[in-house]
Amino acid sequence: MNSTKTTNKEPDKFLIECVTTDVVAMMFRVMPRTIERWRKQHSLPSIKLGKYRLYHMPSIRKWAEGDGVIQAYRTTSHRERMIKGRRA
Repeated sequence: MNSTKTTNKEPDKFLIECVTTDVVAMMFRVMPRTIERWRKQHSLPSIKLGKYRLYHMPSIRKWAEGDGVIQAYRTTSHRERMIKGRRA
C-alpha cells in the first residue's frame, strides 16, 4: 500500500530562528533577569513554548532597531550594568 501520510522531519524555520533568554542577554550584554523585565515592561517580543520562553531573533532585531532597546536600556540600573561589565 502506498501511504499518502507525510512526515516532516525538518524543524520549523520559525523555531530555528528562536533563542533563549540567556542568548538574548548576551547579545545585549545584560543579565537574563533584565531581559525578563524588558519583556514585561517594554513588550520585548517572545513566545512561550511549554516551560520555556523563546525569542524570535528577527523580531528581536526589529525591536532593537526601533526605540525598544533604547527605552528598555534606560530603565536598566547603573549597578546592574556595572556588575555585567565586570564579568565580561
